[in-house]
Amino acid sequence: MAADSPEEAVEAFLDRIRATLGCVTNATAYASHVALGRIQSVTLHAVGQREPGRIRLSSHGGHGELILRFALSFATEQHRATERGPFQVATASYHYRILDYREDEIVVYHWHPTGKSPVKTPHLHVSAADSIVLQQRIGSRLATRKTHLGRLHFPTRHILLEDIVELLIREFRVDPLRADWEAVLRDNREARRRGSDAWDPD
Repeated sequence: MAADSPEEAVEAFLDRIRATLGCVTNATAYASHVALGRIQSVTLHAVGQREPGRIRLSSHGGHGELILRFALSFATEQHRATERGPFQVATASYHYRILDYREDEIVVYHWHPTGKSPVKTPHLHVSAADSIVLQQRIGSRLATRKTHLGRLHFPTRHILLEDIVELLIREFRVDPLRADWEAVLRDNREARRRGSDAWDPD
């Protein structure tokens, strides 16, 4: 988030994360000492859960449960002065994993522009999808070969945390903790659109 100091920029960035996650859980997010240009991780702790980055969610009016595993890194950068200030936070990578009660993966949204994987762009894994045999011409040596859908990288745009929370509420029927969750997500998306939370350039 753009601000007059690195600390203010990071705190504003974390406030948006707290507000977004506050739509579905009671959790706090924080980061270590701010260092310009260095990749840093967001640490998340949900109330009543010991493991960082793990959120147990209630769904279907308390009759169901899902788990969200969250990892997000960022860098604080200095740009030319604007009306919002010269310091800005840029998201550097994310991992959003939606799992069932037994922690079997359902879907995973990734963006890891560095590392060993050849896929550097944002993508989706449908981990719960079955393997299938693609129909081939008669006699093809591929006629019985399985395609493991859960291993494929389905390209996406950059996925915001607000997108994940809305997906959980609308599609997975996670119980919202706030009646105004739609307004919270809309306002946070608007803050990002105005350029207060930049992505690293591809």
